[in-house]
Amino acid sequence: MTRFKELRRRASHLLHREPWWAEFWAGTGALVWSIWSYMAPIGPDERPIFRIVTRLADESFWQVSGLILGLVQIASLLADHRAARRGSCFLGSWWWTYLLLALWLTEPNAPSLGLYAIMAAINLFSLIRLKREGG
Repeated sequence: MTRFKELRRRASHLLHREPWWAEFWAGTGALVWSIWSYMAPIGPDERPIFRIVTRLADESFWQVSGLILGLVQIASLLADHRAARRGSCFLGSWWWTYLLLALWLTEPNAPSLGLYAIMAAINLFSLIRLKREGG
């Protein structure tokens, strides 16, 4: 019974006081992006963003890092571990910003620029809010 009360307390805390929705969508976005880029039937050279990011690391690095980032972000949210949540928000902001800049340099009129900017901003919002609330 005590475990159930603790779980209920954590859920209540997340729903009422935390930017959980932002972290959840940012983690889900990284997971979806990674799975889509892995399963997409088009080659890396046909996707503008991979022309630049694959110069730093190959395509599998970005797919795996996005998958790990998404899983860690959602797991740290569910565990309500503040240090892990801050870390995953920081890394998520960096990851999405790098992809945003790479896309902007190759395709400045791409419609997905807005999505990448929103995902980076979501992570920054969560990081600032988690920092401000302390804990």
